[in-house]
Amino acid sequence: MTIIEQLKKSRFLNLPGIGTPKVQEDETDGIYVQSKSLSSWILQSPRFKIRPNAKSLAMAGGQYLSKLRGRGVDFSEVRLYQAGDDIRSIDWRVTARTSKPHTKLYEEERERPVVLVVDQSPNLFFGSQYVFKSFLAARLSALIGYHAVRQGDRLGSLLFNHERILDLPARRGQQSWQVFCRHLTEFNHHLTPKTIQQKALPWQKIISHLQHSIRPGTLVILISDFSEHFAEAGASLSRLKKHNDVIAIHVSDPMEKALPAQFARYTDGQETLSVNGHDKGFRSKFKENHEAYMNQVTKVCKKNAVPLIQMSTADDPYTIAHYLDRKPGR
Repeated sequence: MTIIEQLKKSRFLNLPGIGTPKVQEDETDGIYVQSKSLSSWILQSPRFKIRPNAKSLAMAGGQYLSKLRGRGVDFSEVRLYQAGDDIRSIDWRVTARTSKPHTKLYEEERERPVVLVVDQSPNLFFGSQYVFKSFLAARLSALIGYHAVRQGDRLGSLLFNHERILDLPARRGQQSWQVFCRHLTEFNHHLTPKTIQQKALPWQKIISHLQHSIRPGTLVILISDFSEHFAEAGASLSRLKKHNDVIAIHVSDPMEKALPAQFARYTDGQETLSVNGHDKGFRSKFKENHEAYMNQVTKVCKKNAVPLIQMSTADDPYTIAHYLDRKPGR
């Protein structure tokens, strides 16, 4: 939903006027990402690890520590012997000391593909005073992808806008990140005021496509404002979550939550509306609509045990590290 659609839904508008967008297509400050400046910005970021916040049902070989009952690469703990345990893992010293059989448990390295699902639909082509939501989504995904590769993950992605979906299979190495950034920049620059009124693809279609393109055990990170039919994708999200770890990053702009108490003109690039922000009824209705939409997004994520991270265009993107670099239980 664009800002204009959100305003119209509130039903307390002054007379609308037609205007032309002031954003120029060659402007790059907070609107369009550029490969060189993106790389420079990421190199200044603090190093962090990307940890799955929920236990996955899937098991896949590689670099991450999974609790396994059996022989592995690192000792974890000792517990009482249970029927079916490998007798080669019995801890004879503890068994002799306690007079009860105990088994050693190990943590085995498991490989983890990380797939970034990045929304570059027209509804993200908006920003009130800092950067555009599409710009923030692009920066966050590039930042996360860089650190995923840096810690040895295989990086893949699913980029989408209002008219197409692009799959990039998970691969190892810095080149996978470079390829991702090149396509990310292409999608980001495809957004213009002329595309703003195009409807985004439904999330059910995005998630169904994703399920057929990833392997079980993948860490999937969704980056979007989740404004287009996300509530209807609950069943698809549930199936995805069954065999993968999923994290949702919601990008927003401060103006979407609360309008300033002033007369103002708002544009989506094609249409301009004059709004009396002094009208308390209008501001209240606008806020209610936003809260209802966010409640739907939160409900879908909570029902499927998907961690939901809130990131605003007013936030420092580096703070995403605080949410992703968290050990289980923290």
